[in-house]
Amino acid sequence: FIYHYFPSFIFSVFMIGYTINTLINWKPGLKKIINVYMAVVIFIFCLFYPLISGVPFSYEWTHKLNWFKSWTLI
Repeated sequence: FIYHYFPSFIFSVFMIGYTINTLINWKPGLKKIINVYMAVVIFIFCLFYPLISGVPFSYEWTHKLNWFKSWTLI
């Protein structure tokens, strides 16, 4: 029931944007670090997108995404 998380997700996105803007205004040197962080976040989102969206994917892909032994992805 992912629709329960949509209202809070919108506020989370706004708060992340506000925090990043505040950090960049506070210390402009952090801009490069924040850009690298955002690139990593987007990359990991693209990796896990098939799993969280219900797009068909292979069984092998699931094993590649299973980073910790305690995770049960399927």
